[in-house]
Amino acid sequence: MARDLLASTAEDSLALRVLDILRRRRLLAVGTFAALLAATISFAIYLPDLYRGQALVLIERPVDETIVRSAESAPGELESRLHIIKQEILSRDRLLALITRFNLYPKQLKSGSIDDALNQMRSDVEVNPSGPEQVSGKTKTVSFTLNYTGDSAKTVADVTNAIAAFYVQQNDSIRSQSAISTSQFLGEQLAQAK
Repeated sequence: MARDLLASTAEDSLALRVLDILRRRRLLAVGTFAALLAATISFAIYLPDLYRGQALVLIERPVDETIVRSAESAPGELESRLHIIKQEILSRDRLLALITRFNLYPKQLKSGSIDDALNQMRSDVEVNPSGPEQVSGKTKTVSFTLNYTGDSAKTVADVTNAIAAFYVQQNDSIRSQSAISTSQFLGEQLAQAK
């Protein structure tokens, strides 16, 4: 009479039955484990090295909002300004300048597929706004992290720094234009008040 290994009996517990099965099939279990381990190690060695550069850009508010309520302090203005700068960075001309400056994606460029290189760069650049939670549940951006992923550590660091520097430069340019228009508006208001 064949004994059913999975049938519940009073003298055998499930753990004892599993140990009995493993003891009798140990060569098969060890062989399977060794084959899976060898395949996993081979796959891990075959994978290319990838590096990720990260820059944290802090947004300052130099003027106290209770003293001067400028157009910059309007709700959502900072997020929209960052979105505009992000769109400028991910524009075709800006990405092509970065690709040629740092010699990025040579395989795609050799095959003549500039659009593939541009799409790859857009997927490798990541911008994540962050900031403290507000009472309303929305996040007010006071900083953002900029990530770039590539296959060379030095190139990844250089590209990340170049993109972060462009963010800072564009932000300063937008803020100075806003300051000039605010100054002109205040000058007009002062002239009218006199």
